[in-house]
Amino acid sequence: MIKPYDALKSIPGGSEVHDKYLSLEHVGSHMKLDAIAPNMAKIIRLTFHDCVKETSGAGCNGCLNFEGMGNIYEFDTCGKGTKRDCSEVAEPFSKGPKTGPSATDNNNLQWVARVLEGLYKDPNYGPAGLNSEVSLFESGKSRADLWAFAGLVAVQFSTETNNHYCNPTGDKPAPCFNQINKDSPSCFIDLPTPEFRSGRSDCLPSCTGENSPDFCTSNEEFHPSPHGNGDATIDFFKEHFDFNPKEAAALMGVHTVGHPQEFNSMFRHYSWTGRIQRTMFNNLYYRFVVEAAGSPTHYRLMNPMKIVAMDKPKECGLKVSAFVGDEFGNPFTVKYRIRNEKRTEAGGPWDWSMFGVGCSRVICAGIDTADYHINSCCRWLDACISPPKDLRPKFKCPSNVLQYVCEGEEGCTDRNIFQKISMINPDMGLFLNFTTNADGRPTGCKGMDYKPWLNNWQKHSEEIECELNQTPTPGGQTLAGVMQHYADDQTSWIKDFVAVFDKMLENGVEKENLSNVPTAWFSAEFDDRKKWSFL
Repeated sequence: MIKPYDALKSIPGGSEVHDKYLSLEHVGSHMKLDAIAPNMAKIIRLTFHDCVKETSGAGCNGCLNFEGMGNIYEFDTCGKGTKRDCSEVAEPFSKGPKTGPSATDNNNLQWVARVLEGLYKDPNYGPAGLNSEVSLFESGKSRADLWAFAGLVAVQFSTETNNHYCNPTGDKPAPCFNQINKDSPSCFIDLPTPEFRSGRSDCLPSCTGENSPDFCTSNEEFHPSPHGNGDATIDFFKEHFDFNPKEAAALMGVHTVGHPQEFNSMFRHYSWTGRIQRTMFNNLYYRFVVEAAGSPTHYRLMNPMKIVAMDKPKECGLKVSAFVGDEFGNPFTVKYRIRNEKRTEAGGPWDWSMFGVGCSRVICAGIDTADYHINSCCRWLDACISPPKDLRPKFKCPSNVLQYVCEGEEGCTDRNIFQKISMINPDMGLFLNFTTNADGRPTGCKGMDYKPWLNNWQKHSEEIECELNQTPTPGGQTLAGVMQHYADDQTSWIKDFVAVFDKMLENGVEKENLSNVPTAWFSAEFDDRKKWSFL
């Protein structure tokens, strides 16, 4: 998880696919390699996809169906309003669906699975000091247990990463990176110990071909639709995981880690929680979803290390917050608009893009710099327009900061600034009540009847206003109420998440074959963090 590209290049075929993706055009190397990197988010995704049931009823069995595996979808748009017909697809790209929604697949999970296969079968795989005389395979362990265990390790490590930027003991000056300001409570997560059990059986591989790995199966799997609304998402988890609506909502919080990728799924690459947060396990996903109701609670996420000297504290005692509000440091209201990605003939897939207000250069000019609030956007404008002389040699102002500028004398009122937060239908459907048509396009709410958007001539809909999802859940709350509860109470969500993640890891498994295993590993911490950081 720390060096995923090194891990990728350590396995047969890894260097070749690494170079293949690097050669793709239009986007930066980091984004292209994210499509195949065996990173933290991919490990968690692999764990879920392994536990998706096959038609036989088996799940969590250490096998993947390879249909759609290795597809590379074009980054460019097509169809109405573009220069390219959607039928024009050249090598090495794959053609997406013409119109209607399709289920997810296991696309590009083979590389993280191949890395884990090296760990599974080679006793000398990985860093020196971790080697053993006998491989996991030779000692009788199952691949399915390894994949389940790896998912738990990824959750534990992403939680540890979140906690690294918090202040659990109060021995560091506030605020820390994951706190809004010095008055904020600790963002530390006390992750409950999972009830991990081993004894899962591996499936029998059934793929043919020279390069078919031992974890490849031709058995059909039941995958969820990435275009479904709240009802479709709840129905899927009920039918194939036996989750109630609250459990489904708790599991979806895993989207706090990682991001979609155009090359893998055609969905836009912006993450659910922002680039600087997508490696940290917390409830920010829920906080951003419920902001669709229009409450003035949003802060734009920025990396304060970009505008302070590099020898300043990186975790706590920050003079500039990572949570950026308006000119006076107050949170502001955001709204979602739905974006036609224009990668299918129907105009899809569809992303929910978060938009907010800019920062008024005029108002900032009227505030003494000594009076700037720690959350004031004026700090960013001043620093990025005129860097302090003593910081200029080390200064790395984000290039997009000046895109947030507006000239309003009485403040910025137009919500026309993309906040680099993106959701998909299943996320928003747990909170908002809307339908989808046969193509997967959201319908039924104010803002979704905008004709230029419906006709695919314009990328974005108008601002969306929907009724809340009133589906009842155990305990008497509505589904929207559960999402709001998780946004307000991180501890409650974490408790529910660990319970449902444990349940997921035994989906389709013969439970009489399972036995409890020691969990002392769960309190382990990465011991070389001084040399490594996600920021």
